[in-house]
Amino acid sequence: MTSTTAEPDSTDLVEAVSQLSRQQLERLLCQVAARKNNLTSPEKRESELIEKLSRGLPQSVWESFHRLQEKKDSEQLSTQDETEIAEVVEIIENHTAEKIQWLAELAGLRNQTIDELMDSLELAR
Repeated sequence: MTSTTAEPDSTDLVEAVSQLSRQQLERLLCQVAARKNNLTSPEKRESELIEKLSRGLPQSVWESFHRLQEKKDSEQLSTQDETEIAEVVEIIENHTAEKIQWLAELAGLRNQTIDELMDSLELAR
């Protein structure tokens, strides 16, 4: 006798998920993010994520950002400066988005919410 597993109906899934608390939903999403990476060694991936999270942007990016921000505050931005600040802000935003993805994945591996993970790692918000 062959056993078949029926595909869950998306409407039923949405209904079930809508019953979750915010914290339960966040934990579920983090777990899904972790499983999507098809991990063979969760411990190794956890180490990789912690290393990535500990790395910040290069000092030169922050120096450029602060220098351009001072020019902007004193209304002395040239057209070239405006282009550069847009590029620097994009770098910062992309890095921040990556960090959020890493946090979500790590939280899923540890069965925590992102807030719980940030508390346990003593990360600033």
